[in-house]
Amino acid sequence: MTSRGRLTVPNEMRADLGLAAGSKVTFVRLVNGEYRVLPRTHNVMDLAGLLYDPNRRAKTLDDEHSSQTS
Repeated sequence: MTSRGRLTVPNEMRADLGLAAGSKVTFVRLVNGEYRVLPRTHNVMDLAGLLYDPNRRAKTLDDEHSSQTS
C-alpha cells in the first residue's frame, strides 16, 4: 500500500474480478471480521451471501410476526 492508500491488485485477481485500469472496487466487511473485495458493478447479486452467518438460526415468519407485535 502506498502512503496515499493505493493498493496494487495482482494480475490474477484483476482478471478474476474483471478489473481494468480505472475500475472501482468496494471493500465489504464480513461478519467474521474479514474483508471481501468486490468490483463496483452496481449489481445487487454481487452482494448475495455477504450477510450469511452459519451460526445464526434462520428467522421464520412466526418470529418476524412476533417481533412486530411486541
